Amino acid sequence: MSCKVPPRVTVSVIFSLITTIRGLAVSGVLNKSSLGANITAQLDVRGLPPCWQSRLPKCVAAAMAWPIFPNASALRSDPWGKYFEVVYGEIPKEGYPIDLKQFWMFYDNIIVEAKANSASLWDLCPPPFPTLLSPVLHFSTLPGLRYMINNAYQSPFTSWVNHPGPWNPIPAKTWVEVVHKKDPWGDEAHGMWMLYAKGSGIYFYTGNTVSFNEHADAYLAFGISGCGFGLCDAEMSIKAAMLGYDSVQFMWHQDGGNYPCYAKLGPSRSHGGIMNFEILSTNLIGAYACGSPTGVGFRSGWQASRPCVCNNNLEYLNCQHVPLDGNSQSVSRSRLPLKDSLGFASHDERPQSVMPLADSLLRNGSSPIPVLTPVDVMLPNGTRSMGSMTLV
Repeated sequence: MSCKVPPRVTVSVIFSLITTIRGLAVSGVLNKSSLGANITAQLDVRGLPPCWQSRLPKCVAAAMAWPIFPNASALRSDPWGKYFEVVYGEIPKEGYPIDLKQFWMFYDNIIVEAKANSASLWDLCPPPFPTLLSPVLHFSTLPGLRYMINNAYQSPFTSWVNHPGPWNPIPAKTWVEVVHKKDPWGDEAHGMWMLYAKGSGIYFYTGNTVSFNEHADAYLAFGISGCGFGLCDAEMSIKAAMLGYDSVQFMWHQDGGNYPCYAKLGPSRSHGGIMNFEILSTNLIGAYACGSPTGVGFRSGWQASRPCVCNNNLEYLNCQHVPLDGNSQSVSRSRLPLKDSLGFASHDERPQSVMPLADSLLRNGSSPIPVLTPVDVMLPNGTRSMGSMTLV
């Protein structure tokens, strides 16, 4: 029997889920050991297929398994303290409470070495999940769920925490954590394309920034025509820089090349396969892992408190003291034991590049190369539509 959620999932099932989670939160039983059993006993899942009835409790429990640290003392006394010391070089002095469910990515090798208690890996992609974000039910995914593939440019041995969109743009003049892979498409001779990644430990400064839904919106706003599938991205970057923008953000770009899970989850205004948002630096060059021959301009540490020494010989944006595989000086990259829900006994058995997995997902999907169509998206700060732009 198919595990796809039927299009006419009863509203009572969804309200039952919401009510159950709220009730468990109030009663104080939302913990890793008891959540699955409570969900199984209390949630009415009779409107879902049998396979979803069995996986839903595990899905919810995995999503709730992230710890929250109220202060530095609590973090220091937990194995996660070692994780933060490796990734950020310190136990943070500020920014508490630190809720790990609010992070977007983690370094799996460091989690294993630190013996940190984390949510279990669910699968390569998050599962489809019903939501009430609009009057008509669409498919979305469960916030907080840990999964393996967010984008085709992520570095090896990372996992991600699901955060369904739409999202707010990053404010101007803000240090933001990002990831970048050295120009995989041959189109970054001008401009450097990055993806948002809270938890990467590598920071980019947004400067004077502007945001759009889609690339086509920016083409229209900057007076660029005759474009398709990224053919005018370099020109767009140049024009944006001439107008004084240091960065451009794309909050709702539909792209099966960016997001291998897109083909499995499918396009949807409520979320679908759009897993992240893009941040384009108009003054850097994505053909370099570090954005320039010198590699200056990025930061590391907690809240960008430390300098970043970037090595252009690596494939991914990196900082010397951040544990990107092959660059860390403090953590061994020898075989580390890991037995997760994906069935890999060690990290060495897991693919060291996401691209083979991405290619497989794209081949098996119904729409390998989705058509770029503009969409209107209601965000907390208002509606954006084709051709509109928002200064932040």
